[in-house]
Amino acid sequence: MSTLTDRARSTRDAILDAARACFSETGFRATTLREVARRARITQPLINHYFGSKDALFDAVLQRAVTDYDAAQVDQWERGSDDVAFFTEGLRVLFWWLGENRKTMRLVMWARLEGRLVDVEGAKPLADKVFAKFADALRLGSVRDDLDLRATLIVIDAMFKGFWDRSDDKETRAVPELEKRVYRQSMDFLLRGLLTPATLRSLNR
Repeated sequence: MSTLTDRARSTRDAILDAARACFSETGFRATTLREVARRARITQPLINHYFGSKDALFDAVLQRAVTDYDAAQVDQWERGSDDVAFFTEGLRVLFWWLGENRKTMRLVMWARLEGRLVDVEGAKPLADKVFAKFADALRLGSVRDDLDLRATLIVIDAMFKGFWDRSDDKETRAVPELEKRVYRQSMDFLLRGLLTPATLRSLNR
């Protein structure tokens, strides 16, 4: 029984990996289950067996991305609200996670363009945790009180995704250590705009 379970899990993961690749390259509408099956090296009926429809498969790919990112930030959720490492480490994890998961990043972009970024299970609780942390930090005086949190998160998202989306072009690849340089400069810019002067001084001690 355990072998069957492992095989089923392996097949399901192969379908999700292939679907993520297809959806990230051509979007939801242009992707066919036949192409997903070809990439996963399985038969199309197996996709229907595991997921039922293309819509359900798309949602499952997004759900896995939410779960993976939530797990990547687990150390930050466990920090106290007065621990500024929630911001410094949280931004670090986000930057490098997006770089390692560019297909997922592009998938989300397609989903937004096609109006398919539905309320994926797990996405709202994840967003609620971020907002709760910011609210506590604001109450404790760690972040600036003139911040619009939603606008701030959009800026962070756009900065990081914008860099990784362009990072494979020839000019970008020709610059040694560019990823680390962009990371350092982005962190400096964001933390100066996010944290209060007193909190910034505590970081530089």
